[in-house]
Amino acid sequence: MDDATQTCDVFLVIMLAITDPKEHIAMLRKVIALIQDQELVGRIVQSRDA
Repeated sequence: MDDATQTCDVFLVIMLAITDPKEHIAMLRKVIALIQDQELVGRIVQSRDA
C-alpha cells in the first residue's frame, strides 16, 4: 500500500512474539496453517476474547 490516503478493513491481526530465533520458521508454518483454515479464522474473528 503505497497510498497513505487509502484504507483497508482489517478483521484479524496476528502478532508474533518469538524469543528464540530458531523457532520463527516453525511458528510461521503454524500461522500459515491457521489462516488457511477459513472456518477457524471465522471462529476466531467471531470470538469476543483473543
